[in-house]
Amino acid sequence: MLLLQRVLSPVVEVREEESAGVLLMFAYSFLAMTAYNILKPVTRSKFISALGADNLPYVLLAAGLMIGVLMTGYSWLVARLPRRGALPITQVGMAGLLFLFWGLFQTETRWASPAFYLLGLILGVLLISQFWTVANIVYDPRQAKRVFGFIGGGASLGGMAGSYILQSFTPRLGTTNMLVISGAMLLACAVLVWHILPKAHADTAAAVAVQNDEGVSSAEGFALLRSSTHLKIIALVISFAAVGAAIIEQQLNMAAEAAKGANQTDAITVFLAQIQLWTSTVGFVIQIWLTSRIHRYLGIGFALMVLPVSLGAGAVVTLLNAALWAPGLARVLDQSLRYTVDKTTREILFLPLPGEVTLKAKSFVDVTVDRMAKAVGALLLLVLVQPWGLNLDWQQLSYASLAVMGLWFFMSVTARRGYLHAFRQSIGRRDIDPAHVRLTGADLSTVETLVHELASPHPARVIYAIDMLQTLGAGNLVTPLLLRHESAQVRERSLSAIGATQHENAAAWTPHVRHALADPDASVRAAALVALGAISHEDAASLARPMLADPDPRIRATAAVALASSSDPADLDAAEATLSTIVSDSTPATQAARHDVAAALEHTGGARFQRLLIVLLYDPAREVADRAMGSVRTLGSTDFMFVPTLVSLLRNRQLKGRARDALVSYGEPVIDSLAYFMADPHEDEWVRRHLPSTLAAIPSQRTVDVLVGHLNDPDRFVRYKVVHALTRLRRADDRLRFPADVLARKVIEECRQFFRYLSLHGNLSSAGVLPDDTLLAMALQQKRSRGRQRIFHLLGLTYAAEDIAAAEWTLTHGEPRTRASASEYLDNLLTGQVRKMVLPVVEDLPEDERVGRGNVLIGSRRRDVEDTLLHLINDEDQVISACAIEWVRQQRRWNLAPDIEHVLAHREARDWFVFEAASLALAEHRLQPDHRRRAWIEPLPAVVL
Repeated sequence: MLLLQRVLSPVVEVREEESAGVLLMFAYSFLAMTAYNILKPVTRSKFISALGADNLPYVLLAAGLMIGVLMTGYSWLVARLPRRGALPITQVGMAGLLFLFWGLFQTETRWASPAFYLLGLILGVLLISQFWTVANIVYDPRQAKRVFGFIGGGASLGGMAGSYILQSFTPRLGTTNMLVISGAMLLACAVLVWHILPKAHADTAAAVAVQNDEGVSSAEGFALLRSSTHLKIIALVISFAAVGAAIIEQQLNMAAEAAKGANQTDAITVFLAQIQLWTSTVGFVIQIWLTSRIHRYLGIGFALMVLPVSLGAGAVVTLLNAALWAPGLARVLDQSLRYTVDKTTREILFLPLPGEVTLKAKSFVDVTVDRMAKAVGALLLLVLVQPWGLNLDWQQLSYASLAVMGLWFFMSVTARRGYLHAFRQSIGRRDIDPAHVRLTGADLSTVETLVHELASPHPARVIYAIDMLQTLGAGNLVTPLLLRHESAQVRERSLSAIGATQHENAAAWTPHVRHALADPDASVRAAALVALGAISHEDAASLARPMLADPDPRIRATAAVALASSSDPADLDAAEATLSTIVSDSTPATQAARHDVAAALEHTGGARFQRLLIVLLYDPAREVADRAMGSVRTLGSTDFMFVPTLVSLLRNRQLKGRARDALVSYGEPVIDSLAYFMADPHEDEWVRRHLPSTLAAIPSQRTVDVLVGHLNDPDRFVRYKVVHALTRLRRADDRLRFPADVLARKVIEECRQFFRYLSLHGNLSSAGVLPDDTLLAMALQQKRSRGRQRIFHLLGLTYAAEDIAAAEWTLTHGEPRTRASASEYLDNLLTGQVRKMVLPVVEDLPEDERVGRGNVLIGSRRRDVEDTLLHLINDEDQVISACAIEWVRQQRRWNLAPDIEHVLAHREARDWFVFEAASLALAEHRLQPDHRRRAWIEPLPAVVL
């Protein structure tokens, strides 16, 4: 492989692993085009000898109608062949057909000549399309730019070789025997293709799929033509080119018949081979030395005029001189220019069209429109040369060429104007993807338009123009003046282009690039460092080391980030030390540098550097912490070392949203880690309270299982968040499974809690000591209301969530009849103990009856006021407990003072509402008002306020 790379390196930029495949592709293109160029003149000479050149338009017209049908049959056949061997098998089949016609010509079968001519047209389509199909599957767009010129050169050499073989061996072997040579070469192509696809690790199924692609339907193609003026112009230019080529070929065939004699098959074959040899040679010279220069220095306008002018010039020469060399010269000029300058010009004309439109439109125009134009050309030729028409001889056909040239010239001028207008519009819309442009050069007009775009006030247009210029090999035209552009993105992209250019003046731009090292944007400074290294042919590390001592912390940060990618351990240590110093300095003077480091660590590999983001996440500057969070999120699931820090930031009001998004970006692998923190009783309570909503953003069965396990969490707020998180999951994915038995137990528990508060509230209300507008009454009512909502949320996890929600809304807001219907629905839906507990909660019942049924269900009874207050004072909910204590203070029921003292002594310290309410009540009980007012220096309890 290394030896092949060394051999090929002077002519093509190829990597070691590509060298064998590139050589095989070159051989494949050479043999395929050699075989076809042997075959093509033979088809013409055989037809002329058998039926006469003036009848050729008939078979051309028939071919336009039949080739589509035959290609459909070919696709049907290929689809049923083994995938790996589809292309080689078809090539063996084509060789077999050549051997078959060799046998038919031995018998002088009359229909063999037109059938063979039709076969030649089909093989011309198949051999070329098969080769480029394999090439496009084997190579991606970037590889294509490097190797397509070389492997395409094999086709040019094959054209010359085939013509030379035909010219040299036809007099000795005869025209018919040349089919055997062409068939043998097709067999060699089959062997090469069999080896190329596996060697290139290509998807052979994809290669066959490309062959089977039927392209764009006629309706869709004509719709594209109607929708785009530029595409209509391209179609007309291609149509006139096809008609002009048909006239020139007909002229040449008729001249050969007249000069050589209709029965002189070998002489006609040799003559056509000579014309073909000259065409290949001149075309090769034009492709190598003239095509790129014409487009680069003269522009697309001149390139569009070359072919119609050559058509007109050939016509004039033929009219002035009836010698055989005149139509031969016209044919050489037409074909050599058509497949070099004109072919590249067509590719450029398609450039302004959007990518998805180009793929469809090019397929339609190159195949359908071209075929229709050839059919029109065949009809025109029949009218021109047949006795029932104008009956023109081969010399008089030049008048038709002049007429076509005039129309073609006018459309070429229109195409140039349309191209420039469409290209300017495409830049604004950014229709062209530079990464998928396979042109290695651009015409003068395109480059001028792109250079003009460099002065655009819109950064996106400038960056797009730079991308296109680099893609088209004109990156040296990116001016260093862009380094003063107001957009940091433009400055960064300009530096990348300057660093990539090999222009001789690049070294003169060094002062401008050095000035960019002090740019306020970190990405621009990093790009400047890389560009300096490229211009001075030094690595970035060598340039960065002295900058570690710079007094500006931003420049130190840029240098350290550059050294972070070095392979030298000393550089890595120096970079880490510098970045650690910057990160640990939380003063305002280094805030900008810390922000730059937070952004750069997103692209800096290695845990030793990325761990610095943990420190930056706690940075006192909000902008720095936000940028560090963005870097952590971009890194995604590459490293779980950020998970504990992100979890702890859930208690940060400003950063909790972004911390949650970063945790969610890890996906399902992070669920177990979040479950661990949620189950830790020593974790911060607000962190635990935010974890359910974080888990709900990762829909999976594991999430459901974790959340269900916390339905009985000691923290009531966590339980509330868990229920809402489960509801969100149910709505997000109906495939998730929720344990019905666990949920049923939880529903029953909520119902019992509902009836407990209902019973206690009823005890006080029936005694007439608790008005509805008191804080305790409102708190008890709110507890029941929220409990009722939780019951419906839990039912929605077991049954159809939409139906349960509709029933809840109706029971809360509906009319009596609709509420009765909703109750009936739940009565029929629910079963067992759940039905027994839920219906008294939701049905329309008198309050006394609801209290009585609730007491029966929970095994309670009516209690006196003091017993009820004792239960409320000791309630686990600190809000209820505090409200009850405050109500005792207001009512001065000091017989409960010992119970309040017990609560104050044994209640958990975190129940601050209870602590402050009990302290005030006991102070009022024990102290005289004046003394209490002097001694009480704390704020009033929340329940008092």
